[in-house]
Amino acid sequence: MVVRERRTAVDWAVEIQRLLDLDYPECETLTLICDQLNTHKPASLYAAKEAPYARRKV
Repeated sequence: MVVRERRTAVDWAVEIQRLLDLDYPECETLTLICDQLNTHKPASLYAAKEAPYARRKV
């Protein structure tokens, strides 16, 4: 994880991308448990990436 000064929706989406693509690319299923910050939602992925990438199944 990266420590950031702010916690924006795009920051969260970038970290999720890193988690899926770099840390666990071989996983078939990854269970992600998040706290209740308003940035932790699927819409954050769409704010950071184009729709086909945001909704892809890895």
